[in-house]
Amino acid sequence: MTRVMKGIVFLYLSWLGSLQVVVNGLVPPLTTSTTSTISSCPPRRRLRPQHPVLRMSFHDDDLNNKNDDKDADARPSETLDRRGFFRQVMETSTAMMTTTFIAGGSSPAHARGLVQFPCVKPLLNVYHLMRAGTSLLEEEDIWSTNPLFLTNREAALSEKGFQQVQEACRILQQADINPSVIKYSLAASAVDTAMVIRDELQVGQNRLIPEFTFMDPRAIGKWDMRSIAETFPAVVAMDELEAGKDGKGARPPPNTDGTPQDTLADQAIRLRQLLSGR
Repeated sequence: MTRVMKGIVFLYLSWLGSLQVVVNGLVPPLTTSTTSTISSCPPRRRLRPQHPVLRMSFHDDDLNNKNDDKDADARPSETLDRRGFFRQVMETSTAMMTTTFIAGGSSPAHARGLVQFPCVKPLLNVYHLMRAGTSLLEEEDIWSTNPLFLTNREAALSEKGFQQVQEACRILQQADINPSVIKYSLAASAVDTAMVIRDELQVGQNRLIPEFTFMDPRAIGKWDMRSIAETFPAVVAMDELEAGKDGKGARPPPNTDGTPQDTLADQAIRLRQLLSGR
């Protein structure tokens, strides 16, 4: 768990079809009669909308002249002044909204909310988690976790890391995995990894989505920038002894340079937000 979040997420968008059905059910299409009415309204003086619900004439008193008074007298049942017209529009709109709310009040909600761990219901998407390739700092046995410095090119993908990612892409191709979306951390090694995946799997640039915080690695406070070989076993032992069932214990010691002190629970929260945001 300490190293999973610094990497790449493949996301299959299998929920778009159901979403389109919901949208089409709530928003009625524009009818042909409504379109023709908008384009054929007489200029300036008189508006005769042919909406299937609202059928009336609008006569503006501010534009009346002596000749128009004769037309208005000839159609007293159809003609409304400006205030009466808008009052009837508001009454009709309110009635339509009330009917819509009453009719849709018994429909089930489609909101999913946050993903729960352990999962209480199946996920709607398929996720593949890939760790970023070995970085230059990792080759030097340095464990860097401060989010402010992850974008430095000192932590870019090493030559060994490039080979690791290319080999992982070959495995994905053999498994016939073609991701719909690739989410990646802003860490330099993760950005490089995403670019290699883009080229190897021929993924469009518009399907690469940077993630700003939810894929940050677990920050280890005062132990940041220390030897991986010495620090990693110590962090694992601390988690086993102090983390507890909820993972809220075992917080690393604080640092003076602003490096966060993350627990396993902090990392689980970021993973939940990442999956819930889709």
